Amino acid sequence: MSFQGEGTAILVGTAEQTIVMGNITSRNVVIGNLTYPGFNIGNCSLLVNGGLEVNGNLLVNGTKIAIGTNAGLTSQSTSAVAIGTSAGTTSQGSNAIAIGTSAGTTSQGADTVAIGNTAGFSNQTSYCVAVGYGAGRYNQGNFSVAIGALASETSQGSNSVAVGYGAGQLRQLANSVAIGINAGTTSQGSNSVSVGMSAGISNLALNSIVIGRESVSTGSNSIAIGYGATASTFTNSVAIGTSATCSTSNQIRLGTASVNVSIPGTTNSTGLITANGGLTIGGANNITLGSGATPTAGQLGYRLTSSSTTLTIGAGTTTIHTITLTAGVWILTFSIWNGSFSGTVYVDGFLESGGSILSQQSGVGVAGLSNLGLSGSVSVLVSTSGNVILKATKTSGGTITNANYAYQATKIA
Repeated sequence: MSFQGEGTAILVGTAEQTIVMGNITSRNVVIGNLTYPGFNIGNCSLLVNGGLEVNGNLLVNGTKIAIGTNAGLTSQSTSAVAIGTSAGTTSQGSNAIAIGTSAGTTSQGADTVAIGNTAGFSNQTSYCVAVGYGAGRYNQGNFSVAIGALASETSQGSNSVAVGYGAGQLRQLANSVAIGINAGTTSQGSNSVSVGMSAGISNLALNSIVIGRESVSTGSNSIAIGYGATASTFTNSVAIGTSATCSTSNQIRLGTASVNVSIPGTTNSTGLITANGGLTIGGANNITLGSGATPTAGQLGYRLTSSSTTLTIGAGTTTIHTITLTAGVWILTFSIWNGSFSGTVYVDGFLESGGSILSQQSGVGVAGLSNLGLSGSVSVLVSTSGNVILKATKTSGGTITNANYAYQATKIA
């Protein structure tokens, strides 16, 4: 073995080859086993107690480290580390780290990290992190993070985060977040968030949020939460629930037609509430409203009805109908029409027990007028349960012959 260099050198162990290339300029060199065709070490110490075998380049110059063919080849800055073939090859910034084949190859900014084959390959700007094959490969913006194979591969905007295979892969704009396999893959708008497999996979709009597999929002300022939920192209809209789909802008859609929406607490609305398919509100006082909605006993809006086409009332006081009501406040309306009236007939509702009459309007039939109807109403408060009796009171021999008759009792509280 031969040695060429300056200063004091101590050789310990054996070397398998003669060192014939490069220079060693060092105060102290302690070497165990060395297998290497050539090396160039600047003003520092090389201490090897085991084995050192380098088949490419090993460059140690002050605080810079470059290991691998073409690693840190040109303009490598202070305190930079480049490990791997073509890692940090050209213009690697200070305090930057590039580990892996072609990691941070060209113009890696200061204080950045690129780990993985072609991670941060070209124009990785300052204060970035790219970890994984092809992560942040081209034009990764300042202060951004890409973790996962092909995460934010091309044109990641500043202050953005992409985590997962293919997350934010192609043109993730500034201040955006994509987490999950293929989340926000193509053209993710600025200030947007996509979480979940294929969430916002294409054209996620400005200021939008999608959470859940294959959720979609291509209209700005919208939100879609749930598997397959979509705010579609509409703006300022919200879709929540599996397959929930907005149909217009400025809309909130909860679930689908087969989903029941329950609100257990107090709900306040200062605007219009429209229920096309029926609205049920639970609790001690229940309400069911809407076309085709059918309240059940005990609910607000529950109705009792009866009718006849052959009502005949003779002289004196006659009970027309007895109606049993549950606790609550009821409005009872009644009508008699298309009959023949003689004398004067009054029809009123009387609460037999269990509450009180709140208000009443008598129905009056006038003597001798054919086909003239009468109608009236009564409001009652029923404390537990009680009977309301509709009675006809006649004067001057008043009668009603062959009339149509109907009543409706509706619970309002």
